[in-house]
Amino acid sequence: MTNDLSSGLQARNRVENATFDGVEIDLFELFRVLWRGKWWIAIVTLIAIGIGGYYAYRVAIPVFTATAAVVLETRQDQVVDIASAMTGLSGDQASINTEIEVLKSRGLIEKLVREMDLISDPEFNTRLQIKPAISIAKLRALVFGAADTPEPSAQIVLDTTVNAVLRIVSISNVRQSYVFNIKAITTSPTKSADIANTLAELYILDQLEVKFEATEQATAWLSERVATLQSDLETAESEMKAFSVATNLVSVEALELINRRIKDTRGRLDKTTSDLTQYSAQLDALSRALSSGNRKEMAAVAADNTLNRALAIEAGNAAFDARFELIVQKAQVEMDRAAAQAQSFTQSILEMEEEYARQSDDLVELQQLQREAEADRLIYEFFLGRLKEMSVQEGIQQADSRVLSTAAVPGGATAPRKSLILALSTMLGLMLGAGIILLRELLHNGFRSAEQLAAVTGHTVMGQIPLIPGRNRRDVPQYLTDKPTSAAAEAVRNLRTSVLLSNVDTPPEVIMVTSAIPGEGKTT
Repeated sequence: MTNDLSSGLQARNRVENATFDGVEIDLFELFRVLWRGKWWIAIVTLIAIGIGGYYAYRVAIPVFTATAAVVLETRQDQVVDIASAMTGLSGDQASINTEIEVLKSRGLIEKLVREMDLISDPEFNTRLQIKPAISIAKLRALVFGAADTPEPSAQIVLDTTVNAVLRIVSISNVRQSYVFNIKAITTSPTKSADIANTLAELYILDQLEVKFEATEQATAWLSERVATLQSDLETAESEMKAFSVATNLVSVEALELINRRIKDTRGRLDKTTSDLTQYSAQLDALSRALSSGNRKEMAAVAADNTLNRALAIEAGNAAFDARFELIVQKAQVEMDRAAAQAQSFTQSILEMEEEYARQSDDLVELQQLQREAEADRLIYEFFLGRLKEMSVQEGIQQADSRVLSTAAVPGGATAPRKSLILALSTMLGLMLGAGIILLRELLHNGFRSAEQLAAVTGHTVMGQIPLIPGRNRRDVPQYLTDKPTSAAAEAVRNLRTSVLLSNVDTPPEVIMVTSAIPGEGKTT
């Protein structure tokens, strides 16, 4: 029987190893294990619910969330058709993302801190919070000695406050829209609503300030530029007037008149030159005829009636010679006069050409001065008009956004969510209790049922005797005598019957009682 028990224990270990290695899982047995430990699971669950309830109702600080909505205006009413110093927002995704970053910027949050005096609020300025009686810093100071900590500057306090406000403010864009949600989460419902509404108002005011600043800068620059352009225009006009006064008849009409005079003089010069050529040829012919001494030839060359009559008279030689000499002198005089006229015309043409060239240069310079003055006038008038437009715009600036809805004071806290905390605590308690029961079952080395014992040892279980109440083993026989109908007495009788009927042909005569470890009731 000892060998059977040893082989049964080895088989039990093999079955335990196979079961725990995850070959198969009996869900019904698992449920039975959990049901046996139901009270432990209930206790662990109650403890978890108590801890969760204590945190939700006593430890956790309730916070309140308020949300304000701001809409981006991509289309604005144009009161007058005047270009602004700063154009409006286009409404594309880049502009929307930019405006979200502007809403979350430290500059705008710093304005919020100053506007609402959040530096004086202990929720954001941790230096104003009540210090606990025992803290890590105090323990460290007691152990290692107190170190002198310098008082932080006002800028450091402001920066830490801004950082705290940034943590409780969130900005989000509603999908497929130009709407921004400004959310503030604080320990006070009124404070949350005030922070969300104030940030929305400061954002719109910031847009107006940026536009006003841009308009003022543009106005200042335009004023300075207009003054410079006015001075340049006055200088250009003064130079043009001075040049016009110092130059006589500098105009296109005067040049055309000089040009016509040059053309007329050249025509007269050409005619005079032609006449001079004829007179010179005539004088040469008369000179050649005079040199020949032939009066007929001289009369033919001279072609003068008086000379022909003198030639016909035989006694008229003296008159012929006198007349011929007069003709020669007359030809000489005509040629000299034509030469003088040609020289005079040539000199006049030279003088008029010089005058034309000078006045042409003066006209080019005058026109250049006029163009420069006109260009300066156009630029001056444009900038002067733009300056007046900027001056008018200072009173009609519009923000690129408007408040769509103000934040209402929340009626209840958004955190902690007590029902959720209790539900999670319950689930965690159930899981932890079940885990403890399963771990205890995993670490248990005994048998809990007859079926388990039979499966492990491979032998039939003949009976089960329940735990008998009694302080020591001598109380057991007395208990069975006093209560013959009890479950324990009935179990002993069933065991006796099972032993006697285990082998009818050869009833057992000797029964050995043993166990794996001491103290399991062998002697009893």
